[in-house]
Amino acid sequence: MPTATRFVFLMHPKEFKQEKAATGRLTHLCLPNSELHVGIGFDGDETVL
Repeated sequence: MPTATRFVFLMHPKEFKQEKAATGRLTHLCLPNSELHVGIGFDGDETVL
């Protein structure tokens, strides 16, 4: 689904590993202008900031 808005998803590693839910990953795959970052703390992550 093309959008003018850029979405950035921040996902905890435990959520990323779950095969049952993973709604963040599925949403990311549906939005071409989105990014998915997996981690615990993003305060120092230049890509996210």
